[in-house]
Amino acid sequence: LAVLEVVALTFLLVSGRLATTSAVTTMAVGSALCAVWLVGRPGVLERGKGPVLMAHWRTLIVDGISPMVGGFLFFLALRIDRLILAMIAGANSVGLYTVALAFPETLRILPMAVGQVIADRGRSGIDSVATVRLHGRLAILGYLLVLTVAAMAGSVLLPLAFGEGFREAREILMIVTVAEAFLSVHLMQQSLLVGFGRPRSIGVPGAVGGVVMVVLDLVMIPAWGLHGAAWACVIGYAALSATSVLWTSRALGRADIT
Repeated sequence: LAVLEVVALTFLLVSGRLATTSAVTTMAVGSALCAVWLVGRPGVLERGKGPVLMAHWRTLIVDGISPMVGGFLFFLALRIDRLILAMIAGANSVGLYTVALAFPETLRILPMAVGQVIADRGRSGIDSVATVRLHGRLAILGYLLVLTVAAMAGSVLLPLAFGEGFREAREILMIVTVAEAFLSVHLMQQSLLVGFGRPRSIGVPGAVGGVVMVVLDLVMIPAWGLHGAAWACVIGYAALSATSVLWTSRALGRADIT
């Protein structure tokens, strides 16, 4: 479905019909088709016995509060900087900031994918905590290399692809690349929590880090504009990663997992 969305967007671009409305509509239709496909999978709509089903859902809701709150605040922290920047500095600054973030945000799928795999291997008992930690460190080192190459290539390609008006985005690209490196530490710690920690502890780092980032955005963007948003990203992700490291060690220690 993702491939179909890309093909549809490419067709709209080539045919000259790509606009905000058509792009959003295409992505919405793709998400709807994905939801229909998932619901239509065998066993999804099968109903269990009443008391057993209610107890199961009660457990899911209670255990899911922490990941839900953490995920919401983390998502808010990832998006609110653009909203504040638009209100304070205008559309031009948002455009520069968004283009600079395009490179590292696209590469974010790499640590997320690796984290999901090592979390599943830990949860299924295939790998120990020590093995997962080792894989996480190696993944971060590899990701740092990828980020470095991408930042260097991006600094050259930005003015060529988008014009001289986006030359200022190169400096922002370097700053947000450092922020993305910090974020990879958080993603690897999340894989440890998902693989070995209790469900109720998963969302705490995201909640704390999300609040810190929102506060930083509210303080730094009005004062320093575009660069304030970039450095708020760095400091916020660093705080998020530090919180993740400390909280993961605490959660695994309480569970007697080493």
